[in-house]
Amino acid sequence: MPGLNFQKRFSGAVKAGAKTQTIRKRRTPPIKEGDHLTLWTGQRTKQCKPLGDATCQMVRPVKIIPERREIWLWDYESETMEHGEIFGNFYLVQDSEAFARLDGFEILDEFFEFFKHYPSDVLHFGLVVIYWRLGWD
Repeated sequence: MPGLNFQKRFSGAVKAGAKTQTIRKRRTPPIKEGDHLTLWTGQRTKQCKPLGDATCQMVRPVKIIPERREIWLWDYESETMEHGEIFGNFYLVQDSEAFARLDGFEILDEFFEFFKHYPSDVLHFGLVVIYWRLGWD
């Protein structure tokens, strides 16, 4: 069962159910729909506290381009497979502010400031959005 650790500033929103997604680097093995997630803050410290259990609803690739203030999500409806390779498209998120709020940021500028420190190869090819709902089936 995968565990997700959150910075202290996000812990209240996670526990209250206001933060229902997180953007992370791709994992091996990957988190997938239906996984039981354990949510934490302060892992690997004496202040470690559980925030709850959750069920993964969906995982989608995402591209973030801070300098252009753009968020691009993978469009599963355009996805096709040819010769064993997956092809498809990303679409531009129209309501970036709502997306950032679901990720725990009150101000869109804070969201882009947070991600501008990541290397461009990670921002363009190495991130996923993990969506969950609190509770475990």
